[in-house]
Amino acid sequence: MKRIVKWFALAGFIVPIVLFITSQIELYVDYKRVPWSTLYGFYLWPFQIFLIGTASGPFVIVVPLLFAIVANVLLYTIIGVAVGGTWKLLHIYKDNGQ
Repeated sequence: MKRIVKWFALAGFIVPIVLFITSQIELYVDYKRVPWSTLYGFYLWPFQIFLIGTASGPFVIVVPLLFAIVANVLLYTIIGVAVGGTWKLLHIYKDNGQ
């Protein structure tokens, strides 16, 4: 179960970073369009909403970005605990032969 929770927490850390970098690249290519990673990223990174209204300066966005990433890691960890607990229960049920 701990391994599942660790993988979910790692995914909760990597997904926001990848989405943020992707959206910055998309904005660099065409700044007039809304990036696809922002439109569909809310499904994978719901705490991206904390970045709305932040200035685009490199130092102003650091604190909200870190807060959004940490919140996403916590959310993914909670989901990992639920999945890991369910996985453990299924294996206990399966091992008892029922």
